[in-house]
Amino acid sequence: MDAGFGIATGLFVIFGLFALGSIVLWLVFLIEAINMPDAQWTAAGQNKILHVVLMVVLGIIGTIIYFVTARGDLTRVGPPPPGFQTGPPGYGPPQ
Repeated sequence: MDAGFGIATGLFVIFGLFALGSIVLWLVFLIEAINMPDAQWTAAGQNKILHVVLMVVLGIIGTIIYFVTARGDLTRVGPPPPGFQTGPPGYGPPQ
């Protein structure tokens, strides 16, 4: 075996770990964004559909955009209180 093979293998492993980490990060933040209540997005002044579509279409770049622009506002606002509902009476999960 020559040194070139070892370097190539090392770079391949590093690139593979980076790609795997990016996919895991993308999936975690996508699930987090989808599971946040709509009322929390509204209170933060952010658009849930826009950010989810950006994450799906742009992948890790969309995830970075979500992390930089929306996630801070969403965590600062926090989840809505129990029993909070948006929309007209009867809208939302059954009581």
